[in-house]
Amino acid sequence: MATDVGEALPLAEAMIQWTDPALVQAVRAEEQRFTAYELGYVVHRPKLSALHQLAKPNRDRWMIGQPDFTRLIQAWRDLERDFRARTVRGAFYLEGVQIAPEPTTRRQVIPSPWIAECDFDLLAGAVVFGSRKFAAVKVWPGSEPADDQAAAESTTPVQGTSTPTIPEITAQTVRQLTDEEILLLLEEHARRVIEGPNAKLIAPGKISLMPIVAGKMRRRAEQGELLPKISEESLWLAKWIASKVALHQVPTAGTIGKVLAAEYAVLKTRSSAAIQSSKA
Repeated sequence: MATDVGEALPLAEAMIQWTDPALVQAVRAEEQRFTAYELGYVVHRPKLSALHQLAKPNRDRWMIGQPDFTRLIQAWRDLERDFRARTVRGAFYLEGVQIAPEPTTRRQVIPSPWIAECDFDLLAGAVVFGSRKFAAVKVWPGSEPADDQAAAESTTPVQGTSTPTIPEITAQTVRQLTDEEILLLLEEHARRVIEGPNAKLIAPGKISLMPIVAGKMRRRAEQGELLPKISEESLWLAKWIASKVALHQVPTAGTIGKVLAAEYAVLKTRSSAAIQSSKA
């Protein structure tokens, strides 16, 4: 690999050190509205603030309602968007070891155009593009080396695989999507409504997430994961749905408890009966 352009940094550190400082500070400012415990529900994101800078837990904190991570998640998205744009412009490039769909051991350049559409796993230091996953990602300052043999190899499909394509979504195939994939579609829909000057789509507030929350509760019941009380289960579900979407209005624990109380009671009874039967 070309190593004469400067010192490489791990993915998360590069995103903090080599992007707009104001965007990094915006993430820190939003973090500091929450306690360390509350930030534990924001997955796949490192904490940029020191522990002593975070909000302090106290017995009256529950009075402010459920944590709303909307602004924190948006701050992270703004930071990642800046990082993507700088990468595509050639300010730096990424390299890593491809571990999926076929594992390799050689480090290679991740083509800059892929960064515009990839997903970052900052805690793992990984980048995912379609079916490809790169681990141990490092970021090098400067433009992607045009004569690097690894760059050519990284654009060649792995033997036995093809370039990732997006399957057509139809009335027949949409039922095959997971709840998480549906939530991603809803987030993209909301983003287009917000960012598109001429968008004539359904406003984010018109979409109810309760059917997905109910589906998650049923899935938890099937796996024997329901919490002992509806209040506890509602709080878990509220935090789960809040961690999945940022641009749609999410139901509160109180609303979830009221709407799903009857179904919870039925599911809890069945779950308890199944557990007792398995012990017999």
